[in-house]
Amino acid sequence: MPDGWEIGNGLDPTDPWDALLDLDFDGLDLDQSGDGIYERLWTNLDEFRYTQRTEAGYNSTNPNVGDTDGDGLSDGEEYFGFFFASSNLWCYYNVQLEYICDSQIGSAANQTYLESSIADVGTDPTNHDSDGDGMPDGWEIQHRRWVGSSFTGGNNWSLDPNRPEDANWDADGDGLQNLCEYQWSQLKYDAMQGLLLESHGENVSNAENWTESDPNNIDSDGDTLPDGWEAAYSCSWSASRAGINPLNGTDALNNPDNDGFDINRDGILQQNEAFVNYLEYHVRDDLFNSDNPVDFDNLPFGLTTDLFDNVGFNGYPEASYSQRASGSYLAGQNPLDAGAADPLDSDSDEDGMPDGWEIWFSRWDVLQDEWSLNPLQPADRWQDADDDGMTNWEEYNAIDPLISETDANRSSPKWFVTTIGTAYTFQAWAGIDTDLSFGSFVNATQRNLTGVTGDPNNVDTDGDGIIDGVELLFTTWNSSAQTWTLNPLTPGDGLFDSDEDGLVDLQEFALVTANPDNGIVHPSDAPLLHIDGDLLQPTEKTQRMFNMLISKETRGKRLLNDFNDWQNGEPANAFISILMGITDPTNPDTDGDGMYDGFEYWFAEWDLENNLWSINPLIDGDVLLDTDGDSFDCDGDGNISLDERFSNLREWESRTWGKYSERNTIPQEVGILSFGDDAIDAYIEELGYNYFEATAALYDDFASKSPESTDRMQRINFYDDNNFNRTLIGVADPTSTDSDGDSIPDGWEYCYAIYGMPDATTQNHWAANPINPHDVNYDGDSDGWYDRNAIDIPAEQGVWNDRNFIDSGVIIQPGPGSLPFTNLMEWNNNTRPDLNDTDGDSVTWLTQVVNGVVVSHQIDYNLSDGREVFKYGINPTDNDTDGDMLPDWYEYKVAWNESNDNFSSYLKIKVVWIDSLTGGECDTNTVSCLPLSSESGVLSRPELEFTWFTLDPADPVDANYDPDNDGNYDCSGAGCSYEPYTNFQEFYMITDEDLTSPNAVRLAPLIYQGSPVEEWWQFRGYTLGLGEPSEASTNYLKMDKQS
Repeated sequence: MPDGWEIGNGLDPTDPWDALLDLDFDGLDLDQSGDGIYERLWTNLDEFRYTQRTEAGYNSTNPNVGDTDGDGLSDGEEYFGFFFASSNLWCYYNVQLEYICDSQIGSAANQTYLESSIADVGTDPTNHDSDGDGMPDGWEIQHRRWVGSSFTGGNNWSLDPNRPEDANWDADGDGLQNLCEYQWSQLKYDAMQGLLLESHGENVSNAENWTESDPNNIDSDGDTLPDGWEAAYSCSWSASRAGINPLNGTDALNNPDNDGFDINRDGILQQNEAFVNYLEYHVRDDLFNSDNPVDFDNLPFGLTTDLFDNVGFNGYPEASYSQRASGSYLAGQNPLDAGAADPLDSDSDEDGMPDGWEIWFSRWDVLQDEWSLNPLQPADRWQDADDDGMTNWEEYNAIDPLISETDANRSSPKWFVTTIGTAYTFQAWAGIDTDLSFGSFVNATQRNLTGVTGDPNNVDTDGDGIIDGVELLFTTWNSSAQTWTLNPLTPGDGLFDSDEDGLVDLQEFALVTANPDNGIVHPSDAPLLHIDGDLLQPTEKTQRMFNMLISKETRGKRLLNDFNDWQNGEPANAFISILMGITDPTNPDTDGDGMYDGFEYWFAEWDLENNLWSINPLIDGDVLLDTDGDSFDCDGDGNISLDERFSNLREWESRTWGKYSERNTIPQEVGILSFGDDAIDAYIEELGYNYFEATAALYDDFASKSPESTDRMQRINFYDDNNFNRTLIGVADPTSTDSDGDSIPDGWEYCYAIYGMPDATTQNHWAANPINPHDVNYDGDSDGWYDRNAIDIPAEQGVWNDRNFIDSGVIIQPGPGSLPFTNLMEWNNNTRPDLNDTDGDSVTWLTQVVNGVVVSHQIDYNLSDGREVFKYGINPTDNDTDGDMLPDWYEYKVAWNESNDNFSSYLKIKVVWIDSLTGGECDTNTVSCLPLSSESGVLSRPELEFTWFTLDPADPVDANYDPDNDGNYDCSGAGCSYEPYTNFQEFYMITDEDLTSPNAVRLAPLIYQGSPVEEWWQFRGYTLGLGEPSEASTNYLKMDKQS
């Protein structure tokens, strides 16, 4: 040993005997007898003479330090390869790599090792990691175990300081390779030095209680959790995994991912509610083995849990969560840990639902032999455990995004489950500009009652009577109120009228179990609307439900599977059962019949006679029904045509178009004018109301018709004081024949609703309007008596019944002033308000000639409806008022005396007949009587005398008069007898002795165009042959005009 080396190492260069000393006691006790004698020394000279064995080593070991490289092995052990004292030979791995500790086999192994001289190969005492595999030689020797059934000295080792490849071995199969196990063991020392306090929150005192990582122990810290699982199969400890590591035996009760379920809803996750690390791992176990189920009240470490309390509510589980775990989930796990959850991910299977939530709400589905929810099965997010139309994913993700345990950027209902082909997927609701979820609106009170998410086992989470899926499908975002119109997490909703149809959503949903609450008492045995609809239109329900699902963009697409199952004969689930009987609160016209649901709801009545609902928002077959039977035969042809029918649909359309068939007659500058707007204008004009007073008046008109109407109107405005004005104002009442209470039936007013008739009252109005009570005073056809002067004497007023006049007792005083023949008068007299001459008897002309030139030639409308009633006292609906077969126009033309205001005049018209022989008056002895005059024996034209000429269209007797005495004397007998040529004969220009009076005609067997002759126009047609092929030769009044 050179002097300098000795001096440098504290030896005496003058003492030759110190070369044989082993002052650092790093030699070998070969016999292990306990006598304290080293049989082989590693002397100072050996220390100096040592030559490095590895590139990282160096020459000479330290004679003052027994372990030169500090790897836990003495220099002598390493040099000679004798590791008995540092090795554990009592435990070993058999050929199946099962770890066994056996005293008998271990004792034999120890004996064999001591007796063998070549058991181990030495290592480099100047290099702490001889094979450079990252693990110190001493650590490898300490933790190595021999492999085999017995120790021979030539066995393989689980760790070998001379084999770098052993860094990647994992003898205990815990998922951590040997190198990782070593690296984890160093973390304890880092923590004990306070190096993990800031990054991991681990203080020194706690770290001192940690265990060493043991590559031969699956669970180094004894917390029943495998090292690899705790370490996430990683060699390092990321700060993100704080709360679980393989060295800390107390972390079994930690909950680093903070999952679980707040069962008592106090906002604090107690240990019995937490999905702690212990449970995260052991969820892989057969927890519910019927022979030996886990006692959740008696778990290790004093742990108790309530998370699994409800799993057997629907049936005792026949499999564990891991046994029903997803194959793809299990494929990513170490077989040792297969079926365990991820303790650092609150959503182990990444299905968007946290583990604790899934466990708390999981139930064993006996029929499906499956878990309704499983924290290890991502496919359950697409399922609907309670069949309420809301998937499990949507039930959880209704949570307030601010407290979501999974994804704060995807919440329900903005995100929803839909399908592409047969695959499920998520989709964002286009056009929704809010990130608020249903849960964003759950207050503290409701949170304490039902929690912060939907309940996947309760079809109605919030208990408001509307199942969750229905609220989900039919909700909309109300920008004004900044809220969801329907929310399965908050009761008391459903009060929005999302589709503006006059019904709040709650009323639309109530139809599935109750008939309309519209102020009308319905028979107790009246079927529900949808049941009645099934009877009347069996295929309508299917189409209606399908439309509801496909009309929600793609939000209802997923539910088509449930719909199709029902169509194929499976029992309807909760959601489909509801869908059958409701109207769509997002579609104002669910049945697509052109009438809003609200209109049909509010005016629905049970028709006892026909045994059906008079109007039904769930079927479209009611559009042509006339519930109140107020249609009117406008043209009087005895048949109510489709255009004349004031059907339910037309009553509804009054709100928009007024009279639908006349909608295009409204001037462009006016635009669309509903009956409602027209009535409002009338109130403003007639009574000086402002707009709001006018709308209130329309409301009162509807409400005051009857007690039922009053009750109905109160129900209509129950949730919204403005509901009637907002959604119904302008409709006619399909349950009332007189919507506006003006005594004129709606159908009649609808018939004659014409816009802009020339009369001043109707120039800017509908001439007749079923909801405008002021139209009773309109005279659109201007057929009143408008030129009345001070001396005009009105006729006696009354009504005509079978051509008999009945005095009404009404007296119109003489004097000037117009007498309009109003709509009400037209109705009472059965005349048409669109014709100024209903019976068409204004056929005469007023011709004005100046200097032989006709300057005016106009129809004489003196026989307009109003004048016939007011002035002439005749029937405006019968052009032969008295039935004397002389039309009114004829009697008026020849007999009206304007001066006397009657049909009598004293005229010089009576022919004087004389005895042609004597020139005197004719008498019974006269043998020749002629219409002549005689003066001085000269015969001339006859003399005329004054007489009263009366031809009153209200008096049938005067048809038989011959006031002008222009008949004939029959002198063929002993004397001459006068034969009158009556007014009747004058009109027809006939001389037939058998047809001299109306009675004679009616008694004669005369047929005209297949009917007996009863009226003047028939007799005229008969006598002239009108319409017959021979008319040219029989029409004696126009023969001069025949070609």
